[in-house]
Amino acid sequence: MFYNCHTHIFNAKSVPEDFLGHGLIRLLSKSKFSFYLVFYWKRASHWVVVNLQKIPVVSTVMHSDSYVLEKVSGWLRRSVFTRWLARIFEWFADTPKDFVAKYAYLIEAGREKSQELIFEKLRKIPCYSEDTRFVVLTLNMDHMAAGMPRINYLTQLSFITRLKKKYPQHLLPFLCIDPRSGDEKQLLSFARHYIEDLGYIGIKFYPALGFYPFDPRLKLLYEYAQEKEIPIMTHCTKGGVFYKGELTADHLHPRDLDNKFIDTVFIDTSQLRNRVFKNNFSNPDNYRLVLERFPELKICMAHYGGSDQIMDYLRTKNEKSWYYKIKRMLVEYRNVYTDVSYTLFETHVFKLLKEDILSDEVGDKILFGTDYYMTEQEKNEKDLVSDFRKVLNESLFMKIALRNPEKYLKSAFYYPP
Repeated sequence: MFYNCHTHIFNAKSVPEDFLGHGLIRLLSKSKFSFYLVFYWKRASHWVVVNLQKIPVVSTVMHSDSYVLEKVSGWLRRSVFTRWLARIFEWFADTPKDFVAKYAYLIEAGREKSQELIFEKLRKIPCYSEDTRFVVLTLNMDHMAAGMPRINYLTQLSFITRLKKKYPQHLLPFLCIDPRSGDEKQLLSFARHYIEDLGYIGIKFYPALGFYPFDPRLKLLYEYAQEKEIPIMTHCTKGGVFYKGELTADHLHPRDLDNKFIDTVFIDTSQLRNRVFKNNFSNPDNYRLVLERFPELKICMAHYGGSDQIMDYLRTKNEKSWYYKIKRMLVEYRNVYTDVSYTLFETHVFKLLKEDILSDEVGDKILFGTDYYMTEQEKNEKDLVSDFRKVLNESLFMKIALRNPEKYLKSAFYYPP
């Protein structure tokens, strides 16, 4: 038995209608070959609409309408069309490749009609045994200013709650909290209900969706989490989805947990494009402001900063890399952890990850996780896990996949078997 501490099973219904922030035609129109691409796209679009109505993903390409994602046909599921589409956009579109690819693979991997089907598919992957336990991270995308998903966050949670009852030992849900969802007391009440009454075992943050983890509305939640030893998992990489709306005074001049304005030097306003500004929300340094008040808080800085930050440190020993920042916090704070999710697709970082797992300083603070199904765009889950396990001996793997997770997940409401 072991744990995968970082997975997702939300499907296309949970994704906002303007997840990309643009229609894909608009993406194409920004490319160097915009005139030719738009000209031929327009000529081809009529044929596509008329002849390929059985492939609703066409609607997604033309309107970024997530309603149709769930209806991808069996032919599309078995074909290489989605991967081909992603590669075409990667080649021509004036946007980071990983972002466009993630959307295309979301169509493919998130095509299932229900979260249960995605979870069952995950459990059946050969790298997992019948008794493997999965931390399932919910995601609140209702406030990312990309339109509303077909099903809102509360509906997403209702499906997860039913699944938890069906798989009480194998599905370990974390409740995503966004401070824009309510005031201090409302957020605390919301968390207590799902954790104490419905069996959720942790809290999930995704600051890149438009908030800072030192938001004063989170203060009571932190007090509760520290007192009850409830684990928190937070997105901590420069990649991933992000807030699409206009930047507000709260973004540019945020307040700390005591509702006081923080030093503006702390926020980098040199780039106000959302794609870049989001790094202010996710910066590992933000958590120092939280940990100064709640030093015993149990929190996992997911992804170890990201493979790009690890590679940057390997090349330059850059102490501003997020990898290095997180590693220092692992040493300084007793209950700060990290995981290798998504990052482990990059084989070039295996050597350093193994060294850290062997380390007396931080080896007990690293968790195994994959970030399924987001990693499907890089490598299939079976190979992802198998390749990483080959680098570690069995003892080291069980250290990050069993012993460390047991310490991290243990709380007043969850006691590992």
